[in-house]
Amino acid sequence: DLVDQGMKEGALGLSTGLIYLPGTFTKTEELIDLARVAGRHGGLYVSHMRAETVKIFDALDELIRIAREAGIRAQVSHLKLSGPAAWGRTDEVLAKLAAARASGLDIGQDQYVYTASSTSIATLVPQEAREGGTEAFRQRLADPARKAPIVAEMRRTLENGQRGDSTYAVIASYPRNPALNGKTIPEELGCTRSLDDQIETVLEISAGGTASGIFHGMHEGDLRRFLVQPETM
Repeated sequence: DLVDQGMKEGALGLSTGLIYLPGTFTKTEELIDLARVAGRHGGLYVSHMRAETVKIFDALDELIRIAREAGIRAQVSHLKLSGPAAWGRTDEVLAKLAAARASGLDIGQDQYVYTASSTSIATLVPQEAREGGTEAFRQRLADPARKAPIVAEMRRTLENGQRGDSTYAVIASYPRNPALNGKTIPEELGCTRSLDDQIETVLEISAGGTASGIFHGMHEGDLRRFLVQPETM
């Protein structure tokens, strides 16, 4: 009903941010139902997809499925390959999008023209750990048995992405301690830079409230390859 009302009032379509709470918990079937309503009005489905790392292909499959089953035009928001493990796979991404278009779907993509992204530092923390808001997150951290799998998952994410550590992440704005602004996570720690200490710092900042970051996660070659595609805005 809300999508229908919004489209009647002049909205261009439906957008999703599937790496952000609470959108991250949305089922694909729910997105199809909502997008179908926007599609009936000639609208567009635009998605900041669930993944931009090596998991981007699953995220693309979801967007393509939504476009097909909802009968709607779709657009990939901020097309990128994030993290060294995903770098160099631009042709695979473009081939998947080209195949979707060849099947009759109207799918485009947009990107920004720099190799860093900017969002909340909290996105470095597993989604399940942040469910229910900041207070629920703090309670999980206070319980060693619940905190341990959170730390383990963050370590796996760094290892699977072949990042090495958190040097790529810069604190952009942390109101509780502005002295940290402009520093990478390891720099914030000074001489103590173990991976466990870096993870602990990210958890502490995330539990302390809003903090934005800049993440140097993309490769210039990938950026340029996406940029020259005629379907890219």
